[in-house]
Amino acid sequence: MTCPLCGTAPVNREFPLDNDFELYRCASCAYRFVLRRPSIEELKSVYEPPPPGTFGVHEPHEIEEIGLIYHNLIANVGVPGKEVLEVGCNTGFILKGLNDLGYSVTGTDLSATALGVAKNTYHLDSMHLSEFPPEDKAGRFDVLIASHVIEHVLDPKQFVERCAHFVKKGGIFIIRTPNVDSIGIRIFKGHYPVFCPPIHLNYFSVDTLSAVLVPHFKVLRTVTHSDWNDPRNTVFSSLVAVSHLCGVKKKLKASPVLKEADSSGEAASNTLTKIRKATQITERALSPMLKIAGKLGAGENILMIARR
Repeated sequence: MTCPLCGTAPVNREFPLDNDFELYRCASCAYRFVLRRPSIEELKSVYEPPPPGTFGVHEPHEIEEIGLIYHNLIANVGVPGKEVLEVGCNTGFILKGLNDLGYSVTGTDLSATALGVAKNTYHLDSMHLSEFPPEDKAGRFDVLIASHVIEHVLDPKQFVERCAHFVKKGGIFIIRTPNVDSIGIRIFKGHYPVFCPPIHLNYFSVDTLSAVLVPHFKVLRTVTHSDWNDPRNTVFSSLVAVSHLCGVKKKLKASPVLKEADSSGEAASNTLTKIRKATQITERALSPMLKIAGKLGAGENILMIARR
């Protein structure tokens, strides 16, 4: 088969992944993706009920900080309006932060559980149980946010095209996704936990993410970054990769000591919490080195801002 992104070159098998999936790479553009592609029924079985840890608890000060981060991203590229759409908004914690700063916000998600939190906890009204909002909202939004969504979708090109459909001319698209050129993936390859099909199906570099955006958007800013306060930071993910490499990951996941403390996944066991905090402290200590990695394009995640 030819590459589903560039359509010009054959794809080569790189290595097998868990659950009978395999990673493939385009011989030309280097886009990496999972084959086989799961069915809709298989994806539904993964996301409903939501996996443990899907919905984290965000304290008011965390929501305020997140709102300010996105406000600054928006303000720095000059967007006149304040109509914001987040696709795959989870519980709406980003939208809540922006709403508190005066933005008019709309969110979509495929999880009724997540939208229940958005409505009942954060009191966000314009929430839609769908991938995108109703068609009458096309071309209405000044800002569209897709944070850690594109790696999940079956057709990334179609996803970006649909996103563009809902952004005003001159509006911006803020997208985040794991970086396939990160230092962790370069070291641990298929053992790195970002390789987790059928949850993650697409793996982007800066170049391949730009390629999927440029037919519809002009890229304004690109950074790769590693955040110490991310529960799945580089140090934590590397620890998981080592356990996978040693063949003990499945045993650890089955251990009652490390299982999530409640079925909703909103609270982890004390042991897991301590491990996460230790990795965050370690990551913070290593932040000068990780900042250098980010500047070299090897940060844990990609942040890209593009104008319609």
